[in-house]
Amino acid sequence: MPCMLTVLSILSAAGLAAAFGCWPLGFVALVPFFQALIRAASIWQRLWLGIVFGAFHGGFMGHWLIPTLTGHFDKSTGFAILFVILAVCVPAALLYGILALSISLFRFQGFRFFLLTLPALWTLADLAKEWLPFFIPWGLAGYAALPFQTFAQAADLGGVYGLTFLMVAVNALVAFLFTGGRGTGRKRGRQAAAVLSIVFLILVPCIYGMARIAAFEPLAGPGESGFSAVAVQGNFTPKDRWSGNGFHRRLNRYLDLSGKGELKEARLIVWPETVLNAPRKVDSRLLEGIRARLYARDLLVSGGLRQADSGHGVHNSAYLIPGMGKVGWYDKRRLLPYGESPVLKPVLGRFARAPARFEPGTRPAVVSTRLGPMGLSICFEALYPEAVRQSVAGGAGLLINLSNDAWFGKGVMPRLHLAVSAMRAIENRRFLVRASTGGISAVISPTGELLAATELGKPSAVTHRVAIRKKTSLYTRLGNWVILGSVLLLMAQLAGSAFAPVSRRP
Repeated sequence: MPCMLTVLSILSAAGLAAAFGCWPLGFVALVPFFQALIRAASIWQRLWLGIVFGAFHGGFMGHWLIPTLTGHFDKSTGFAILFVILAVCVPAALLYGILALSISLFRFQGFRFFLLTLPALWTLADLAKEWLPFFIPWGLAGYAALPFQTFAQAADLGGVYGLTFLMVAVNALVAFLFTGGRGTGRKRGRQAAAVLSIVFLILVPCIYGMARIAAFEPLAGPGESGFSAVAVQGNFTPKDRWSGNGFHRRLNRYLDLSGKGELKEARLIVWPETVLNAPRKVDSRLLEGIRARLYARDLLVSGGLRQADSGHGVHNSAYLIPGMGKVGWYDKRRLLPYGESPVLKPVLGRFARAPARFEPGTRPAVVSTRLGPMGLSICFEALYPEAVRQSVAGGAGLLINLSNDAWFGKGVMPRLHLAVSAMRAIENRRFLVRASTGGISAVISPTGELLAATELGKPSAVTHRVAIRKKTSLYTRLGNWVILGSVLLLMAQLAGSAFAPVSRRP
């Protein structure tokens, strides 16, 4: 029996990872894992099952790191495998081990436990990936739902964590239907309630989503301004980007791909992360040369490096270069663990000619421009929904993400990273312009639709009309109320368990 339960946990870990390429799996992938937890004979078995699930889930989601470390950082295969185990699999194993162990804190309450308690616990575990510095919050169940566009529209109510709660609840209720006893579903009424709840949890968000998509204004609403957005993809390899030679060659490719607009038409042009990656060359002469290729109403947003004001290290920045006016910038606030973070950087060492020390920024992510207020994020900052939400709550009418997905190769990760940006657009009902070094670059609508997108691994640019929007979503106004609700729900469940008669535990 313990061996079979372990196999079920591994099956769920594989299923959840596969859901990011086949979204229906997201509604059933966790069923084997929940079945294993139900059948476990002790809390220590549950702890083991959680560790197994987390370790394999981390491995399935982070396998792309192995070719990245060997191909781009010139690490050995042994080092790459060891790094994935220690930096990805072990933290995930501990997180989901604690999740599985925490189930034993709650007295078994049948239907309500599966409908509310399990989803609340899972949602808080996913939130921990956003809070803990050695995690990167990818692989959340809610992201798997994005291709199911009508269902994903509910993210403007509760964010990606709201979608996670709904999807985990469906998984838990399906597991409830398969329990076949043990005090959980002997009465037909409870089985019928589970089926009806599953239908409700999927159908109601879909009806809401269809209404939201039908009501979407394709461009600007009353009092909102529209203009063209250009997402440019230079398609340079990581080693090319950090090569000491070819800076002006790369710059000219981006300028050529950006094209030329019309004198009377305002354009937003977005280049990827760290295009202007030589701080000593980014001077007034270079900026004037770039301006010469722009019209006065154009605004270029380009990734680059900026010397830190302290004189030590550099910032991973976004330069805002208008056709006429003062240059502004935004400095990346969340540094990539093991790659940019000063604390964890020594683990990987220096990559090619990339700076040895990055400093986190302190400026707000919302920037005023001639086209309107915009919220900026650089690369994996888009994985932090609260940070993007705060920029919109602070007035941003359009979102911009500068990224570099060339590390990922041509697997599922570039598409997953793109899906994260689309989720931010839905949550806050904003257009989002995303430029990535090797793809996928896109202009994304407030409903998460790819209005225009490049092919992966090809130098190109795409253009589409966008607008500065003023209306805010419920999620933007209230934030992570699903998280607060989950905490209150679990506290109520714990209080109820403390005073209720002794009953069977799951």
